[in-house]
Amino acid sequence: MFEEHGLLNLLLNLHDFEARARTVMRKSIFDMVDGGFNDEITYKRTRPAFDSVGLIPRYLKDVSQVDTSTELLGQRISLPVLPAPSAPQIGAHPDGDLATCRAAGAVGTIEIVSHGSDFTIEEVTAAAGGPVWCNIFMLKDRDYMRQYVRRAEAAGCTALCWTIDTPSLDMLKEQMLRNPDPQLETLGRWANLVRTEPDGSQIKLDFMQQIDPAATWHDLDWLRSITALPIVVKGVLRADDAQLCVRHGASGIVVSNHGARLVDGMITAIEALPEVVDAVGDRCTVLMDGGIRRGLDVFKALALGATAVLIGRPIWYGLAVGGQAGVEQVFRILQRELAYAMTMAGVAKVEDCNRELVVRVPTLYEAGGFAAQWTRDRGL
Repeated sequence: MFEEHGLLNLLLNLHDFEARARTVMRKSIFDMVDGGFNDEITYKRTRPAFDSVGLIPRYLKDVSQVDTSTELLGQRISLPVLPAPSAPQIGAHPDGDLATCRAAGAVGTIEIVSHGSDFTIEEVTAAAGGPVWCNIFMLKDRDYMRQYVRRAEAAGCTALCWTIDTPSLDMLKEQMLRNPDPQLETLGRWANLVRTEPDGSQIKLDFMQQIDPAATWHDLDWLRSITALPIVVKGVLRADDAQLCVRHGASGIVVSNHGARLVDGMITAIEALPEVVDAVGDRCTVLMDGGIRRGLDVFKALALGATAVLIGRPIWYGLAVGGQAGVEQVFRILQRELAYAMTMAGVAKVEDCNRELVVRVPTLYEAGGFAAQWTRDRGL
């Protein structure tokens, strides 16, 4: 791998990592990670959605010391970028989530370990050099769910991250089975899908069969009732759903369309972000997941109201190219690019990123140009 030869520094951006990962990953696994759902309409719209957010920089601001750190649910992190929960990461590197959590700790951010991790929650928290959130899906077996939450608490996790946008995985499973590579069917260890019986015996659960399509907001109430950990709800794209998250006790929201991997034709996360932020105000922390490839993308999400962002596919690219060192490099590239974007926008602190620094570019052209829109917005 690249880190063995000291070549990681030759990869200058996340696109370089993606290109290199394509050459080293098994094709079927790369295709699984890299693609979107069905015709990939939403997936292909994600990049243009980011590009449609234009930067309006401020100059003659003191940006001699730019700070990319921020506070997230009471924890200070060095950059507002977290690894999105995804599995099975051993498809990219044998150390999988262990490498990712170590990288997150090394750069000073929070790890979010997937419910489908190849390693137990205890193994991940023991390996991590920083805080860990435990990702969960709501499974039909509530006794198991209660056990898993208790395990997360005992392991020292600082929050739960509930992925709500998967009432069914049938079509995703069907797409994977169409792939001629039989290795995909057995990829992943699902180390946490074990229920312990009163006699100490253990029963392995089938994740696909256990996904609960009957889950409702009452299950958020139930989850809130069995743990004191902050709950972050991942997969929100609507203002009314965001308000329901707050009403039912969520501490955070992740605006996400699951990487455009489950339904085609839905809106992108960056498009949904402003409405969700406006719906919850300061009552709930908002994060965004989906499509981040540049530090400028991070800046745009922050300016539109996100406290931090999640990255999914780039983690796999970093793992494939360089294991822990590769993931660290992915984070550091984004941090460096974010710092540059902040400098050029006239912002010294993450908390000062705001909507006055960005604009929807197509709206400007439709309205007759930048100067006209700027004048109208300010009542001049």
